[in-house]
Amino acid sequence: MRCCHSFVLIVFIALAATSAIAQDTSKFLVGRWEGQRQAEGRVDNVALVFTATDKGLTGEILNNGEQFGKMADIVTGDDAVRFTVGDLIFQGVIDRKASSMKLTANFESRDLWTITVTKKEKD
Repeated sequence: MRCCHSFVLIVFIALAATSAIAQDTSKFLVGRWEGQRQAEGRVDNVALVFTATDKGLTGEILNNGEQFGKMADIVTGDDAVRFTVGDLIFQGVIDRKASSMKLTANFESRDLWTITVTKKEKD
């Protein structure tokens, strides 16, 4: 019986720690992230904008100042984020020291492109 209680306690602590990491990552993501992507002989200015709400994170992607799409299914983890825009799946790995994120766009299990975006400080 004591073993069962110990196991339950360990699971509870692990879940609490995972939740705290995800919340911390969500807070760090809030704001504007910008980068440039080479595409078909041109340079696209890409921006990710994450916003905190009572229900969690929301966001949008801008391409050359125009809305590319709204983010859905945003999931954060240990310095990682995953979300969808339409049929595209985006996965990002965050480097907190550099305030940057390496983001990969994926469609039907195929990586389309990767971009590095940098978090912009509020003016």
